[in-house]
Amino acid sequence: MRKVKSIEEISLSQKAYDFLREKIINNKLKPGEPISESFVRNELGVSRTPIREALKLLEKENFVKVYPKRGAFITPISLDKIQEIYQIREIIEGGVACQVAAYISVEELSEIEKKLNLFRRSEGQDLEEAVLLGQELHRLIFKTFGNETLTQFIEALWIDISRGCGFISGKSGNALKFLDQHLKIIDALKKRDGERAKILTVEHLQDAKKSILA
Repeated sequence: MRKVKSIEEISLSQKAYDFLREKIINNKLKPGEPISESFVRNELGVSRTPIREALKLLEKENFVKVYPKRGAFITPISLDKIQEIYQIREIIEGGVACQVAAYISVEELSEIEKKLNLFRRSEGQDLEEAVLLGQELHRLIFKTFGNETLTQFIEALWIDISRGCGFISGKSGNALKFLDQHLKIIDALKKRDGERAKILTVEHLQDAKKSILA
């Protein structure tokens, strides 16, 4: 008879899953790296069983690959896949930015603008922080557009892009360059200039793609 998992076991598995997924998405665990069960046990204070349950779920989502007798490894992100994702983003996100320019909240745009300018004044070069700030703008645009199916689809693409940022993390100047591009998009949106917002969004995505593929 198959053993039914207890609520505690499910909770611990979810805890391990959430911990590892966050590390993978935010590039703390990079593509190709092995996952150390002892590290996860020490960090979370859980046994091997919930970790292995979490790895099964992550493998189904293609975040990890488990090899018998070798362990689990973070799945790689190919440059071909990154290029395909950006091709999709250029088609979709430029058009969405153009449409929402007529009614997007100027107040919410200004809040993001303040954060970006604060980052610039601090002379920050943290690409991860710059990406997170940029994602706030992209998420506001899609929230304003209001198509939940499209938002879920694009969110899945952003996860792979976040992982792909490992390719450009060591390239100087990207953080401030992307920040300035987002500020220009905000300016176009605040001025209700949809066509300019579309052009700037596509240019930004093309530039980001070049930074990864270079």
